[in-house]
Amino acid sequence: MAVPPPAAPGAREEGGGAVEPPEEDEVTQKDESTKRAFRLQADGYSFSVRSKVRLVYDRPGTHRPLAEAVSGDDFSFGTGRWMGKLRVIDRQNDRYSERVVDPGTGEVVHLVDHRLSEHRDRGSAKKTTKPPKP
Repeated sequence: MAVPPPAAPGAREEGGGAVEPPEEDEVTQKDESTKRAFRLQADGYSFSVRSKVRLVYDRPGTHRPLAEAVSGDDFSFGTGRWMGKLRVIDRQNDRYSERVVDPGTGEVVHLVDHRLSEHRDRGSAKKTTKPPKP
């Protein structure tokens, strides 16, 4: 039987492995939420936990939510890495904002903040040009 690696200082044992406490809490000025990252080691294997939260502000009788927010980890297929994303859609105030940050470097990869009415032809709503029929 393999001997598990020693736990980090302050780690607690769970299910035969060690759960390391977060190195440092990060508080963003935009949403003032506290993000925590945990790493689990068991018999030499390492696992990371990713999370994403979606909030919806809705009123009965309205067709669409008045506001939506998504915050958390999102995989970027363009870079092949996990990124931190914060997206806010505020239909009441006609605002769309999105911020994507590389957690490894802290670099802001993508930053958008404009009127929601100007946010058209993006993502799956892009207009595609069809080739002419023969």
